[in-house]
Amino acid sequence: MNKKQLASKLMFIGGIAELVVALLHFLMPFQLATAGEIVELSHDYRGFLLLATFAIGLCMVIFGGLSIYFSNKLLLGEESAWIFGLSQGALWAGRAIFELILPVRIALFFLPNPTVLILALALGLALLFLVPLWSFRAELLTTG
Repeated sequence: MNKKQLASKLMFIGGIAELVVALLHFLMPFQLATAGEIVELSHDYRGFLLLATFAIGLCMVIFGGLSIYFSNKLLLGEESAWIFGLSQGALWAGRAIFELILPVRIALFFLPNPTVLILALALGLALLFLVPLWSFRAELLTTG
């Protein structure tokens, strides 16, 4: 497996991971619906939280789909695929930074402290996109 193939495969895996994150965002409101703090919010605030969570899920569906799409374009050496992959790495690096600043301190799904998993996932995805793309940039941007 050459460097382009490795970077393409990792971008594809990143896209699948983003689709899983999207699914979790679509399921999360139903898991949180009975949480005491959520139930105590006004209807308008609950609606806003639902909207925001679903919007993040929709963004993750789009990003995941584009990651899968651009993973094939990466094999062709298309610069747009390289730029997209770097932007995905920056997105997940930013998500990791935000998790450090504003850690999730509510139980989600089966996790009493989801920050540990969220931080690991965000850092892992950032590295999954950034390391091969940055390390192999000369080879990736060469067609063929």
